[in-house]
Parts: sequence; structure tokens; C-alpha cells
Amino acid sequence: MVSLDIDFLRPLRLLREKILVRAEAAEIAEFCRMKLDGLSCLLQTRFAINASFDSRLLKVSNPMKFFADTAEIADIQELAATGLLDGVTTNPSLIAKSGRDFIEVTREICGIVDGPVSAEVVALDHATMMKEAEILRKIADNVCIKVPLTIDGLKTCKALTNDGSMVNVTLCFSANQALLAAKAGATFISPFVGRHDDNGFDGMQLISDIRLIYDNY
Repeated sequence: MVSLDIDFLRPLRLLREKILVRAEAAEIAEFCRMKLDGLSCLLQTRFAINASFDSRLLKVSNPMKFFADTAEIADIQELAATGLLDGVTTNPSLIAKSGRDFIEVTREICGIVDGPVSAEVVALDHATMMKEAEILRKIADNVCIKVPLTIDGLKTCKALTNDGSMVNVTLCFSANQALLAAKAGATFISPFVGRHDDNGFDGMQLISDIRLIYDNY
């Protein structure tokens, strides 16, 4: 069992001394990826809040969601059966390990999971990313195109979101990059928390910084 203790609502708790607080925030999208015992989670904090601290009521319209980072069909089916799986994020290397066709595996995963399934482009330039994305988003309605956080990736993100596609921007290593991804219209943002920790940085501080920026800007 994975236990996460992340205080995304700290800014609201600072207002407790007021008798009544009603805060309505525009929908904010922040996603982070964490490696925990082999399970990767995309944490969603996309919400509109009505908080009344005098009655100690707090309503969050979109709670945290769990996404599995795998292309193993059996594992995805087992997780989906629990009712706790909200989506899946994959990449070409994960699917390559299965020895099966990328499109075939992605389509099968999309049939198991109702939520977003991230399928990643492998091109490095904007034009080719768009060509690959056109193929990927035809797989199923719940496909989310995953692009790298590069200049060309951000161009692709902007073009795809303007066209109504979900986009997961990955390879995020700084709060500044996360801000650029949000500005480009990213549906999901995937900071590399584990990589930060492996290199001697505080991965969760990165998440805190991104949260602060998204809350204020």
C-alpha cells in the first residue's frame, strides 16, 4: 500500500483564524510523477474549492488520482479491478520490454482503463512530433499525448491542446519548466521527483515550488 502525506492545501490552512472562508479557485492542473516501490503515480491537484472553516467543511471537486507507469497488461488489469486506477502512463521503452507492437499495446490499455493513457512521441522536432501525435490520438478517445519538455515539445503541446487533445509534458526538472508547460496548455506535468532525489536534490521541494507557482500565477 502506498501512503502519501502531501500538504497541497497548506495555503488554505493559513486562513483558519478567519471565521468564514470561501475560496473559489480556477481549475489548476498540476501533475507530478513519483516512483514508490515500482509504482509511479501522477498526482492530480486540479480543483475548485469551497472552504468553510467555521464548520470545518472542505470540499475538493477533483481529488488526487493514481496513474500506473507500466505497459504490463496483467498488472494494469489487476490494478483496474481494484477500482483505484485512474489512468496509465507509458513510454516506448516500457512497451518495447513486452516485445509487442506499440500501437497494439496502447490500444489494449485504453480498452482496460477509462481514464487517460499517456502515449509518448519519440521525435525530437515539432513537425515530426505532430505527425506521430496524429497517429497516436487515433488509437482511442482517452489517449493523452506525451511530449518532452523541450522547445519543440512545448510547441507541440500548444498545438495539440488548441486542437482539443490531452497532453502530458514529461522530463520536467525545474519549477520554471513546469511554468512553461502550464503556459503551453499542458493537461499533465510530470516532474522527475526520483531523478532529483538520486542526484542529491529534494524532489518534493520541487513539487512544493511548482504548487506555489501554479497557485499564484
